[in-house]
Formats: sequence, C-alpha cells, structure tokens
Amino acid sequence: MRLLLAAALAFFATAHFATAAESFAPVAKLISEHCLDCHAVQDPEGHFVMETFDLLMKGGESGPAIVAGKSSDSLLVKMMEGSLEKDGKKVFMPPGKRRKLTPEEIAVFKSWIDAGAPAPEEPAKAVAREIVTPKIAPKGDVRRPIHALAHTASGQVLAAARPGGVDLFSAESRLLIRNLAGHRGPVHALAFSADGKSLFAAGGEAGLLGEVRQWNMADGALVRTIDAHPDAIYALALSPDGKTLATGGYDQKIKLWNVETGQEIRTLSGHNGCVYGLSFRADGRLLASASGDRTVKLWDAATGERRDTLSQSLKEIYSVIFSPDG
Repeated sequence: MRLLLAAALAFFATAHFATAAESFAPVAKLISEHCLDCHAVQDPEGHFVMETFDLLMKGGESGPAIVAGKSSDSLLVKMMEGSLEKDGKKVFMPPGKRRKLTPEEIAVFKSWIDAGAPAPEEPAKAVAREIVTPKIAPKGDVRRPIHALAHTASGQVLAAARPGGVDLFSAESRLLIRNLAGHRGPVHALAFSADGKSLFAAGGEAGLLGEVRQWNMADGALVRTIDAHPDAIYALALSPDGKTLATGGYDQKIKLWNVETGQEIRTLSGHNGCVYGLSFRADGRLLASASGDRTVKLWDAATGERRDTLSQSLKEIYSVIFSPDG
C-alpha cells in the first residue's frame, strides 16, 4: 500500500513539474526583465532577437541558442551561467555590470528547455517590455531640471532641454518664446541647424525607447519624430553640411540618419558603455564619440569605419568636441 501511495505521489509531482516547466510564461517574463535591452528587434546584439518565441528559437549569428530537451547543450544557458569562454574570457549574459540571473531564474529556463522548449499555447507575439516604478507624489513644487543647452548660430535663441520638452528663450530678453512639448521622457541633447530653421532634440525613456524630434523654429511645428534607439539617447550631433544627424545612447550604439528623409544610414558599433557625446569635425569627415567605457572613438563618417580609439581616460567621458581647425 505504501509503495502504491509513494508511486502515486511521485506521478502527480512529476505531472505538476512538467506542467510548470512547459509553460513559456515565466520564461517570457524573465526575458522581458533581463534580455530585451540588448536583444530587441531593433539593433539586437549578435543578431539574436528574443522578443517572440519563433525568433528566440531561431537564434543569432552564433547559431541556435536553444537545444530543445538539452539545457546543458544550449548556448543561452551556458552564457547565463558564465560557462562559455571566448578569447580566453568567460562570456556572461546579461553582459557588463548588469545584474546576472540567479540560479533559481536560470533553473526556469533549464526546466523549460529540458521539457522540450514547447511553444506558448497562444500565437507568437512580442514579449511585453514593462518598466514598473513606484508612484510617489512629491510634497513640494517639482523642479524642471535642464539637461542640455544649445543656441542658434546668430546667438538670438537659446534652447533648454527639460523633461518632456524644450524651452526656447530670447537670449536678449531672457523671456520664454515657446515650449516644444510632447517628448517621451527627458530631453538630453540638442542641435540647431546652421541656418537656425530647425532644432533637433533627442532623449527618451530609460529602458524603453530613444527618440529624436525635429522642430520648425518658425512656428514651433513638429517636422518629424524618429524612433532611433531601443533605449534613451544622450548624444546628438549634426554634420556641418546639415545632411547627416548622429545619435548615441545607452544601447552603446551610434546611428547616422539622413536629415532630409529621416531614414537610417548606418549603425556604428564598438563602444562598451553608454555614448554620452558626439562631435563632427569641421570638414564632416570624422565623427568623434565619447563613452562611459572611458574611451573616445574616431569614425569615418562616410563609411562608418572606426579609425582610432583614445583610451587614456581613467573615468567615464561625457562630452567631446573638435577644435575649429580640426
């Protein structure tokens, strides 16, 4: 009797474990919390997208990340556990200083993979990205900090980047001319066109999106919105001829944009930290980038080729600019 009871309990326990293991929901939740900063559809690391089940199973440039039924052979698990080595160094996922998954969280992936990595019951859809923050009502007046400043070539108009928008002031009277509202998240970088007819403002919501808005200075009308990066933008630069816009942000990428069409020209990869500053040389041929990885990199603006890395800094670098003579 005891033997039959023990067998029955073992059966039900195994059945319960299989049901839990085969659920994709807890896996999707962990992916949303830890993986989409680097592996969203827009500009994924290693061309590995994790936003849907189908793309997750497809893998990236290193091949399939999951071997159904064999978590110990799955590249994804090896990188989470840090058991994979490349160039003599252990490779971790998430990389850098990001919080690593706990053994319990990794066990969720392993259980699901060992159960055969079954697809979700519902049709494949993008994993939701959610940022949960506490709602704390301030007791006093809320200050509106200034994150960046820029002025027109004539010096007549001053722009101040603030949370949710940009304030335009008369440099002579210091009076507010206009507020350019509607930005999602804080604005971190500004750039006027040489003729003063357009203002480019970049920012975004940390962990969710980075956007650039182009404004018409004559009437304050919104010309264009570019969803440029999967994370907040902190750097912006306009080429001397006004044809190319460069953006950089927390996703460690630099993107070049066609100002006339708003279309992406190319992506520059090489930094291992947030890109905080960008500057074009006066002839427009070189682009310099400053990063939290303690380096300044020089790029060929026409080809996107990295020309040099200046790495003498002992701390993060937040701004960079060329001298007028280059």
